[in-house]
Amino acid sequence: TTLPCLPTAVPSMLLRSCPAGHVLINASRIGALVSPSLQECVACGPTKYIISSLRGPCQDCPKGAECPDGFRFIARVPGSSFELVDLGSQGLMWRIQSCPPGYTI
Repeated sequence: TTLPCLPTAVPSMLLRSCPAGHVLINASRIGALVSPSLQECVACGPTKYIISSLRGPCQDCPKGAECPDGFRFIARVPGSSFELVDLGSQGLMWRIQSCPPGYTI
């Protein structure tokens, strides 16, 4: 016998991670429900970065750094220090903590 294929009976795949520099989207942009048909990895691109694809969104690169490809974060001034800040649902970001002599924040 042949049984009908019910959409609710077909298992679906869940995207769990993305390559460096990409944000994971596996929920509707309107609601918080996981939607297998909307799953994707979206590149942050230049001028933005992401620390963890699981803790999006992509962050704007700060003035004191270069973010050439969405995942590398390079201080423009050698000797600058940045701290990792947890913004909760807004993800993780780098924030400048100190500058070398001759520079100000």
